[in-house]
Amino acid sequence: MKDYKGAISDFSSAIVTNSQSAVAYNFRGLAKSYLGEHKSAIVDFSKAIAIESSDFAIYNSIGIAEHCLKQYIGAIGDYGKAIEINSQFAITYNRRGVAKHYLGDYKGAIADYNKALQVNPDYTEAKENKAVTESKIGRQWRFW
Repeated sequence: MKDYKGAISDFSSAIVTNSQSAVAYNFRGLAKSYLGEHKSAIVDFSKAIAIESSDFAIYNSIGIAEHCLKQYIGAIGDYGKAIEINSQFAITYNRRGVAKHYLGDYKGAIADYNKALQVNPDYTEAKENKAVTESKIGRQWRFW
């Protein structure tokens, strides 16, 4: 059983013990996100970044929370920071591509899906998202 409320309580206790624990803030933020508390999660992710700004996973997490709130511009920026730190995580390129797609930046989205596929050629979700985006821009399909 997933006890996210219990996890939030436990991470809050850890933060009382050590207010400089980026890990505790990040994981408390993740638990809040799983409960749909994305705004509160962003506060925790921001605190984690203030403590530890070189962890790509925290930027990825804040990007996901922003994405869930349809704050696509912020999500794109945070996914970009995650990519600057770790350019070999295909999922982040894919997520940034989806955010760009929602903003109507279809060429930018396709570029991100292509980068995700460079990193992981077998990444099915990036292939599917690329196909959906290509259909939005009226790509002409060739069958010969």
